[in-house]
Amino acid sequence: MLNIASYLARQGHEVTILYSLAPFHQIVNNIVKDLDVQRLTLIRMPYIKVPTIETPLVLINNELSRILNSSDIVYVHFAPPNDIILALMKQFSFRKIRSHFILGIHQDPFVSKLKMRLYRRLVMPISIRIFSCYHVLNTYTLNKLVNNFRISRNKIFLIPNGVKIERFESCSDIRKPDMFTVLYVGKLCIEKGVPILLNIVKEINRSELRDRIRFFIAGQGPLAPLVRKISSKYNNVVYLGYVEPSQIASIYKNSHVLLLPSLSEMMPLTIIEAQYCGLPVVTTDLPTLREIVKLGHGIIVQKYNVNSFIQAIRFYFNLWYNDREGYIEMMESIRSEAIQKYDIRRMLRMFEKMLIKCLDID
Repeated sequence: MLNIASYLARQGHEVTILYSLAPFHQIVNNIVKDLDVQRLTLIRMPYIKVPTIETPLVLINNELSRILNSSDIVYVHFAPPNDIILALMKQFSFRKIRSHFILGIHQDPFVSKLKMRLYRRLVMPISIRIFSCYHVLNTYTLNKLVNNFRISRNKIFLIPNGVKIERFESCSDIRKPDMFTVLYVGKLCIEKGVPILLNIVKEINRSELRDRIRFFIAGQGPLAPLVRKISSKYNNVVYLGYVEPSQIASIYKNSHVLLLPSLSEMMPLTIIEAQYCGLPVVTTDLPTLREIVKLGHGIIVQKYNVNSFIQAIRFYFNLWYNDREGYIEMMESIRSEAIQKYDIRRMLRMFEKMLIKCLDID
């Protein structure tokens, strides 16, 4: 979203970013300073943190009402229950808010978790109606909005995530180290399938491949202690911790396959970045991922199935050592298609057009 905000500001639009969590302030502030963009304002809003709710609750106050009323377009991330808070503000505030609201759906509202099922059934039929337009990342979400909530298709804009090509220029050189490397990049948590990842590592190390395959694990999160423990146990596991954006391309460049055993996803940038560097992807069979992991560019396997993940890794391991030319040809095809489909410059133009169109939608 920061890339979008800076692009819009450079195009002459006034952009305000509202956020709540204090740790986010320094990160965003540093990025905005680096961007050196005028017309871009950061405002931290007061919030409360409820133990059973992951998302901080933004507090309704006069400042929030003023900002919303002074904006032509308000882009809202789907982050329950803040959508219902904004819905109440829009409908019942003393000074009626007439701004156009866009709902950006960057997490899956259709997962089978009990809390989300209840929210989807009891709250979303009300809250979702306040939005003029809807931004989705894939056809799966688009079809769900149409079929579950009867949202008109002309109000839904499908704009996938994009990546800056220049960040991955080094990946145009597709030479790789000989040692076959499996890469994981992401938050170290249950939802991203890290326990499955660790089981895969253990099984590989019980096999004849233990001295021929290594694992790079990049990221931070609550399961980081388990990753550190397994990296100290096995010589073929390297825990990289947090990797700076400027360094991430070199990690992809020195890997052979991306492993992402997630339990739920929308459109992870990790996969797009890996594809920019020509890496095939081994990931979970989720409807949202079938759209970006095409046949011949990766393997999708049943959720939780450690053996199937290992078989997919073996497939690419054998291809690398037995048909190096075929592997390189596959990498070139993956990289070429990713550059064509996910260039962020195209996505930014599409996003700006969406904002302009939404001003004309009642």
